[in-house]
Amino acid sequence: GSQLSMRSPLSLQSTSRRSRSRMDNGAMVAVSKKYQQRPIAAPHFLLAAILFFTTAMSTLSISCAIPVGIWGGLPYTEDGTELERLTDEYGMTIIVTTMEAGYAVNSFLPLMKANGWKAVIRFSDNWTKDPDDDSGCGGEGKFSLSAFKDSLVDRLYDTDEYRAEIQAYVDDGTLLAVLMADDVMNYGDFGWDDCDPKPFGLNLMAKHLKDLWDGIQVWIRIDPTDLKERYDDPAFWPGGAGKIRPFNQYIDAVIAQYSRAVSTPAYSIRYATVQQSAADALGMDMVCGLNIADGGNSNSGQEGWRGPGFYTMTPTEVSWYGRNLIKNSECKYMLLWEFDGEEVWPDGTIGGEYFEADDDYKVSILKLEAA
Repeated sequence: GSQLSMRSPLSLQSTSRRSRSRMDNGAMVAVSKKYQQRPIAAPHFLLAAILFFTTAMSTLSISCAIPVGIWGGLPYTEDGTELERLTDEYGMTIIVTTMEAGYAVNSFLPLMKANGWKAVIRFSDNWTKDPDDDSGCGGEGKFSLSAFKDSLVDRLYDTDEYRAEIQAYVDDGTLLAVLMADDVMNYGDFGWDDCDPKPFGLNLMAKHLKDLWDGIQVWIRIDPTDLKERYDDPAFWPGGAGKIRPFNQYIDAVIAQYSRAVSTPAYSIRYATVQQSAADALGMDMVCGLNIADGGNSNSGQEGWRGPGFYTMTPTEVSWYGRNLIKNSECKYMLLWEFDGEEVWPDGTIGGEYFEADDDYKVSILKLEAA
């Protein structure tokens, strides 16, 4: 399908440029067959309409640019010079990462603020499982709300003073959001089951965060269609079938991370529109994401984070899929998983080094920032 959509201003921009080329000091100009110009008086309302149209298209074009960020980020996010370089070369200004209490306030958030970056602090599912679970949940265990609350103390604040300081970073926008649940279907066996948090539990998680920090944005990562499936299933409603269907009250946004999986390919334009529709139905904003480390179509030839059968996206894929997601959804951010200079893939490749070795990735990511 075409990369353009009803949300794209590109075809309109070309029209406005043609209009401007025919203006001369406020008068319409016609070009004769002898290539001589002569002014033609134009009604004032027509001139005003053209001026309004041109200004509107210029504003629309600027508003389409969205911030681009990365997951992981070590060791780049420990050095202000590196952050500045990533902004200059890739247009990156957001980092999604895990954290330890104390480090957030004393080092990480001050560095982000000083360099004009935004932070999304992520919580892992393996921190929030029930330590006393005997229900038979294998894998990552059974979700526990109390374990989630404990992990906030371990990973974000462990004193009231730190809690107050974090509020200041929420207020000034440096702490963009808390990603309270990543891989939310990973408890027990992959896929929805009784080991995963129910919609009511997700609401309680988000409410707890908002009670701690006024104005905090709460995000979750899962395809919105999968999350809506959970909300729509009477088996997970409080009291069971025939009771009141739960609805989202406190989660602000859901991250839809696109992958052109080799085994089950999905078209990026359709993915964007379907996921946006599900996010709308849930009453959540949608954040766009790309799985650049595992979500390629195999053309790169480079096995990714998960190893055999999973491939990195090529620079062309990053640009094409990413711009399709941006232009066919209402997302305000684009997050790339994963860009990390320390984590080693199964074949020994270090992801950040791999992407940095090819300048075409810089070009493709900058295209997303300007999409």
